[in-house]
Amino acid sequence: MTWEVEEATLGPDWPGDQLDVLIVIATSLILILMILTTIIGNVFVMAAILLDRHLQSVANYLILSLAVADLLVAILVMPLGAVKEITKKWIMGPFLCDFWTSSDVLCCTASILHLLAIALDRYWAVTHPHYIHSRSTTIIWVLISLVWVVSIVVALAPLFGWKDATWEERVNQGDCMVSQELSYQIFATIATFFLPLVLILLLYWKIFLAARLRLRTRAAAKRKIPEASVIHAASIANSIQQKNIKVSTNGSGSLETTTFSVAVKVDAPSSSGEKEEGVPGPVNGLHCSSSPQSGEVAKDGRPPSCPKHRNGLIQASMGCQTDDTTPLAPPK
Repeated sequence: MTWEVEEATLGPDWPGDQLDVLIVIATSLILILMILTTIIGNVFVMAAILLDRHLQSVANYLILSLAVADLLVAILVMPLGAVKEITKKWIMGPFLCDFWTSSDVLCCTASILHLLAIALDRYWAVTHPHYIHSRSTTIIWVLISLVWVVSIVVALAPLFGWKDATWEERVNQGDCMVSQELSYQIFATIATFFLPLVLILLLYWKIFLAARLRLRTRAAAKRKIPEASVIHAASIANSIQQKNIKVSTNGSGSLETTTFSVAVKVDAPSSSGEKEEGVPGPVNGLHCSSSPQSGEVAKDGRPPSCPKHRNGLIQASMGCQTDDTTPLAPPK
């Protein structure tokens, strides 16, 4: 196969009667700015993923490959497209026309299919919770390879003869376009646009439904837990932490709990300094005794005294049960 490159010349009437020189300059500056912005932006994305260890995850490999495809668009496709936009016709011959159209189809198809691969990866991550932990580089590289292989097949098909009969004539007349063969147009548009579009919309709809179902399930699970049960569970946990509850098993194998309370009695010191029988000695004016069950009275028939009140019953689970809130005066 031989390629002929025509000499690129500008006509004497360029840029034409209807195109002002100032418009050409403004258009050129805008197109150059767009090309530079695309190049710099994608280079920054690639540098961030390659240099930052926190971004070097398996999922970001798809983003890296997408940035490469977009960078190739800015380097190979946009400059030649800017020349055609400024000159209003193709002046660079059939060889560069083939190169430009093939590069355009290759890079744009790869960019669209990368979006499909990213949507598929996110769908698996949302619908299969274990996929995030089992996701390996092999799966991602398979997706990336499939994207580039399909893109190459679609882009190089016209170079192997899948062109319309008037393609070269159109290029010589200054009209560089992708092959207008009907069968190729149907194949290319379905494979590079319509099919990926439908699949991306379907995947993100499935992601939305799965995320909404998960949020509703969590909200329903929270509403099923009564507030009293939460408070009761917190009280039991606090009592176990304070070692006020003893857990044991009976003969049938079920659990039994026994609650212990601590009673503190405050007595005034006797004049004779003698100790009452069965009552522990004073410790800084406080007499302490314990009962096996919460709320049980002492042996002398009097309820245990609250350490902060005169006539109160202290219980480990309920606190001081008294109406007398007058603080007890310290012993002399």
